[in-house]
Amino acid sequence: MTEDPVRSLLERGYGRPGPDHRPRRAGSRRARAAAGAVTALGVVASTLGAAGLATLPAQAAVGDPITGTIWQDYDSDGMYDTFEASGLLEGIEVYAYDADGNVAGPALTDASGNYSLAVTSDAGPWRVEANVPATPEWEEWRDSVVGRAAGQSNGTTVQFIDAVPATGIDFSFQTPGTFVENNPFVFLPAFRYGGHDGVQSAEFAGAAHEYDAMSPNTTTAVPTTMHVPFGQIGTTYGTAWQRAEEPGGTGTVFASAYVRRHSGLGPGGIGAIYRITPDGGTPASPTASGDLLVDVTDYGIDVGSDSDPGAVPGDPNGLRPVFGLDNAAYDWATDAQAWDRVGREGLGAMEISNDQQSLFAVNLHNRSLIEIGISRDGTQVLDVTEHELDGYFPDGSDLRPHGISANPETNEMYLTVTDTAESTGSRADLHAYVYSFDPADPTNLTEVLDFSLGYERGLFAGLYSANYYPWSTDSADWTHFLQGQVMYSAVPIVADARYLHGDLIVGIRDLGGDLFGNLTPLAPDNPFLVVPRSLGGELLKAGSNGDGTWSIEQNGVVNGQQGATTQVTLNGPNGQPGKFFMDTWVNSAEHLGATLVVPSRADGILETGLHTAEGGFQVGTRRYFQDTGGLVEPRGAAVITNTNIPPSATVKGNGLGELTAMASAAPIEIGNYVWFDIDNDGIQDPDEAVVEGATVNLYEVDADGNRTLVSTTTTDANGEYYFSSNDQNYQLKTHTDYVVGVDNPADYEAGGVLENWYPTVPDTGDPNSVDANRNDSDGLVETTDDGDFPYAAITTGGPGENDHTIDFGYSNIDYEFDKRTVSGPTENPDDDGTWTVVYELVAENTGMIPGAYLLTDDLTGYGDGVEVVDTEVVSGPPEADGLLNPNWDGTTDLNVVTGEVPIAPQSTVENGTEHVYTLEVTVSLTTDPDTGEVTALPENLACTDGQQAGDATTGLFNHATLDPTNHEDLTDDECGDLPIVTLDKTVVTEPYVVDKENQPGVWEITYGLTVTNESEVPTDYDLEDALRFGTGIEIVDGSVVATNTVPGGITTRPEYDGVGDLLIVEDEPIGALESHEYTVTCILYTS
Repeated sequence: MTEDPVRSLLERGYGRPGPDHRPRRAGSRRARAAAGAVTALGVVASTLGAAGLATLPAQAAVGDPITGTIWQDYDSDGMYDTFEASGLLEGIEVYAYDADGNVAGPALTDASGNYSLAVTSDAGPWRVEANVPATPEWEEWRDSVVGRAAGQSNGTTVQFIDAVPATGIDFSFQTPGTFVENNPFVFLPAFRYGGHDGVQSAEFAGAAHEYDAMSPNTTTAVPTTMHVPFGQIGTTYGTAWQRAEEPGGTGTVFASAYVRRHSGLGPGGIGAIYRITPDGGTPASPTASGDLLVDVTDYGIDVGSDSDPGAVPGDPNGLRPVFGLDNAAYDWATDAQAWDRVGREGLGAMEISNDQQSLFAVNLHNRSLIEIGISRDGTQVLDVTEHELDGYFPDGSDLRPHGISANPETNEMYLTVTDTAESTGSRADLHAYVYSFDPADPTNLTEVLDFSLGYERGLFAGLYSANYYPWSTDSADWTHFLQGQVMYSAVPIVADARYLHGDLIVGIRDLGGDLFGNLTPLAPDNPFLVVPRSLGGELLKAGSNGDGTWSIEQNGVVNGQQGATTQVTLNGPNGQPGKFFMDTWVNSAEHLGATLVVPSRADGILETGLHTAEGGFQVGTRRYFQDTGGLVEPRGAAVITNTNIPPSATVKGNGLGELTAMASAAPIEIGNYVWFDIDNDGIQDPDEAVVEGATVNLYEVDADGNRTLVSTTTTDANGEYYFSSNDQNYQLKTHTDYVVGVDNPADYEAGGVLENWYPTVPDTGDPNSVDANRNDSDGLVETTDDGDFPYAAITTGGPGENDHTIDFGYSNIDYEFDKRTVSGPTENPDDDGTWTVVYELVAENTGMIPGAYLLTDDLTGYGDGVEVVDTEVVSGPPEADGLLNPNWDGTTDLNVVTGEVPIAPQSTVENGTEHVYTLEVTVSLTTDPDTGEVTALPENLACTDGQQAGDATTGLFNHATLDPTNHEDLTDDECGDLPIVTLDKTVVTEPYVVDKENQPGVWEITYGLTVTNESEVPTDYDLEDALRFGTGIEIVDGSVVATNTVPGGITTRPEYDGVGDLLIVEDEPIGALESHEYTVTCILYTS
């Protein structure tokens, strides 16, 4: 049998008391009031027991640990996958909070993502919270979705444990911009021969394949999708992917024009950036269409030209045509105009900012950055700005920017730069640089990596030097690469620097690979036909220095991590054997330098290369393992095969451009916690039970505020609920107004999980917490046609902006009720034998929902012998106007009000809005109708300790009940003693003859009178003594004398004579349990 957590908690003394234990104020109080008469009443107030909250005994010893692992959840599924071992997070802060307010921490995760947090008290249970540091480098991090599959998973950033030591308290975080599903499509430009409207216009100039793609054999290309015709976009190199704004949506590919020899520009010209849209709406669509997004030259930006100023149509070496008709005579085999412009004119690489709203393209001509502001759907250009970088890369210098990438984890971008050594012609001056910059300030660059490119790379095939050489436009400088007709070129372009787990993956491209075609003239001034075989491509790894800079690998080792040990032919950047990544699978030196990283995969590095299917005359992509630098075997993905068959833009050179992963938008999730807030403080205390099985509804809100129910869920055994973009029935949307409500009426009805529980105080949270919003209650009560329910409004953020702070706490201690004696019993000044008591009834609504109540006051508990003479409801709160009961008598009509009185939330004593009723009761004592003497017994006029409603009646015991419409009854009792004064008369001196000789018939007698206040209530009294003797006995005039003996000093009335004037003292005060003694002496004679 499964234990009901709420019932179990209540049985241990938490939460709602049972029907036989009503909530009352703690402590005891005893009513005391003055009253006066010859007899008195007494009342003892009952001891009022509170519904106390027991404390669970802690089982942990001080110092016992809470342990767990924290990782980067690359694929945002909340599960710890094997490939995420490379994303264990160091420096995350973990705190724990116990039920008594003790705080442990912070503990910081180590380099393995592990933490151990020793508790600081023996209290417990514990609430555990994880926080990314409040520093700029963590600004882009968010908590991940909650893992719900089998295996090691994370919770939210707030978790609860019952006891310590505790293990497996795991957390994960993510940056939305790094989210990549496990097998995304990858888009890549493909280079074709001639003009875009020429012989290869129908061939694809861009295509996509799945990341996992692998050629089935050494000669077959992998299936590709999104074929965009060369005729639509021409030659492009830079690519960028704007993620969809909605998870599950399709984003947009952008590609920028590129000046490459033997391959013409698209219809938009040299400054064009194209928008590529899959014709079928998804990356799996077989074809795609390319449309001009923007020509940056229309904004006055000079990106250079692919033709000389004097070039004219009609000349085979003249004007380089955009359209064939511009110069139908142009010789694309020689492509004279492009010879000295590749890498120098037009646009280089392109990247999108982390906020998905700005494209950054490298202006090769001006050595600047061009920022294109775009709409979030990628259809509109909002602005175009050129950011000059002359201070870093002056015109005329050998410093040439080319590549650009983004780091979503830190919101940095990286710019790659080559010192081409063109002016010096010296290999020693070749150098690679990487700069970082904030996309909000692109002109402020910081150098983060530099290394020489003049090192000894070794021999290709054991025969030909693979050393890098300076850039040059002198064809003679290229001839030393020739071996027969094959151009074994190695002229470096630092093309890529991609951030991966703290390292940089650096791609180097061969300039010669973009200069030479298939049996095409070496140069405009050298018609010798050549075939390219690029040796200059390279894939390197740089390790973090821990200060925002990096150092290039040495001997294949990066920060102590050894890379590949086989299939490495060329030397590393220090000129010594050993490189981190393999460079040989058919014929060595097979990198082409365009890179892509997918951090969620063990084989998370993809690069363009030659012989990628391990066959000849093909270009494509190859995957590498992040940790070892090894290849994924047995082959990669060939994209273009038979490059040796004309027409072809290349043979064994650069046949492809930049790679970009067409990643989906990161999923988004909201939730998550519903609990019983036992102490009604609005804080998720670790010893408070969760609400399982509560219905939670999600409403989408339109611009007019109208709500539409779109999804429903219930809380699980942990009290958690979630709405996600991964849900099947309704996918949560980004940037959308929602309202979350716990508003199923059945949950609040008899038998429902929230019966008699009501929303707790919102928006408080633990002041000791780093983020109190994560452990508070967010439900604000609204009145609906079905009742009053808590709701929380939220506007979702962008992809990956999870919000697990929408919590609902419930308390059933929503009312407080108090009955108190304001005054009395007070004797009527007319001495008519009546006493008046004034009571106040105080009702409070301490909850967060409107309430209403009935109110009764029962006087039938007054002791036997006490008669209620008069009753009145003197006053009440404004809300009770017209409802005060004029017929209330406390015996036959107990109703203080005649109908339900509304009471607003938070109507409390603290803020002066409580409901106060004043009741006045007049009582008297029963008397013998014949003698007029009081018949009430003293024991019936004093309160009895511990008296409860229904017990035998004593004193002025009375019982009031608050009957809320949405809560069980609350009661409180009052009792007061009526004073009882007794009189004892004795003969102190028996009658004796005063003077037997002279007056034998004259006698003297002395009486004693003892007045005793038998109650603990001070009062006063009148003392009378009537002297009545038998027939024939007379009192000597003036002989009666009354004297106070105890305490002495009480003045008696001289007028007292016992016959005509009977009053000895009047209104004489007497203290609690005090006695006064008198003597009355008189002289008698017989007639």
